Amino acid sequence: MDDSVQAVSTMTPSESSQPPTGPLWDFPEPAHADEDPASIIVRVAEGHFFRTSDLFSRYFQLPAYRLADVGNHPGILDQLDVLAGCGSEFLRSLGWQRQAGKKVVFRGQALPSDWIGEGRRVAPGVLAADGDQPYIRLAWRFPAIPFDLNTNEMLIDRCPLCFNFLTWTRIRSVCHCQNCQFDLREARPVYARGEYVQPALKLAAHLGLLPGEKIALPPPFATEDSVVALKVLEWCAWFAGRCEVVPVAQSATNAHRGVAVAESWPATLELAADLVLRQVLKKEHAMSTLQGAFRSLPNMEMRKGVSTQLAEIMQRLNVQRVQDYLVVNRWKYFQRGWL
Repeated sequence: MDDSVQAVSTMTPSESSQPPTGPLWDFPEPAHADEDPASIIVRVAEGHFFRTSDLFSRYFQLPAYRLADVGNHPGILDQLDVLAGCGSEFLRSLGWQRQAGKKVVFRGQALPSDWIGEGRRVAPGVLAADGDQPYIRLAWRFPAIPFDLNTNEMLIDRCPLCFNFLTWTRIRSVCHCQNCQFDLREARPVYARGEYVQPALKLAAHLGLLPGEKIALPPPFATEDSVVALKVLEWCAWFAGRCEVVPVAQSATNAHRGVAVAESWPATLELAADLVLRQVLKKEHAMSTLQGAFRSLPNMEMRKGVSTQLAEIMQRLNVQRVQDYLVVNRWKYFQRGWL
């Protein structure tokens, strides 16, 4: 009897019925601990000549638009593990959980829900440097992080050719526009201004995207509520730029600019008082103008605390002499140790 036939005939039923081990598809496990989970699905589809929308609707049996927030669905990540063999625990470490009250939990920390975006942002130069296996970084999901954390290259959210917003719908490749199929790797890289790099890196560490300590807010902003703390950074970014008018809205996209403002508080409030005093000679008007800006602070305690600080500043300023309104002369108050 032929050896191969003999080998088959000696197999037991239990041995022949064992399920195959490993992933359903022969796709290498991504070696990217910083990859967006939606990027993994796109690369799996592209590597097996599928449209991403077809793969997502047929295998995951969900509408393609859900790909944008795939990290919020642990069940989908578990299915992705079965398909591509990435490791369920690894995939879940890349995810997040949206909760009621406009919150989202990422790596054990609650964030405002809009701090994890559903759009696509890319760094063209980074994708080009990836070679044959470009992928989208998880940190690019966060609107508060304006650049790639390794290269400081600014992220883009619009196609440079057709100017459409980059999305996860109708996507065929992580590095192409879903609308006109322009290869985003051909766009010219632009890099962050130096003064914004360190604050943004601090913020990334605060969010758990980089190793490092969390940002410690000074009184009256100190809080254990991580959602409120991040809203303070949004407010501080606005306050430093337009503190003489009541704010219309804050945004996570400017939060990194609020880091230095918060860390130097209440020195920033002192300078803001100067800004108002140079325009208005009556301290009552000056105080009410700044107090209007405090209404958008996340909670009442912070509003009262900042108002108290402002009142102390106004009491110590000599508003009788015009030269005392100037910022260059205002620093003498810091030397008295009252801040």
